[in-house]
Amino acid sequence: MATRTYTRTLTMVLGALFGALLFVSQILAASLPNIELVSLLIIVWTRVYRSGALPGIGVFILLEGLYYGFGIWWIMYLYAWPLLAFITWLVRKKDSVLLYSFISGAFGLFFGALCSIPYLFIGGPA
Repeated sequence: MATRTYTRTLTMVLGALFGALLFVSQILAASLPNIELVSLLIIVWTRVYRSGALPGIGVFILLEGLYYGFGIWWIMYLYAWPLLAFITWLVRKKDSVLLYSFISGAFGLFFGALCSIPYLFIGGPA
């Protein structure tokens, strides 16, 4: 029983620290052009902790909403960042840096399309 409590506590602490790390890295890199660490950290964390990355992503999404306000843009964070973790999890058996670089680059290119989904349902195709 003590081991299960320790594991839950460790998972919660790691998730909170990972979420805070994602948030702080995004805030600090915001003033630097073309530097985005969130995708890299989510890919690395998912490779190491598998589904243990999801609580940290949840903390990050919540901190984003608290800091910037909960607008329509926030809705897409609820599925975009977990989608990156899911894609990384699907190819977890591969050890190719090139593959993960491609995933990160493609995710960056399609991020705008993912962002437009809530606006499509709310405002229509125009």
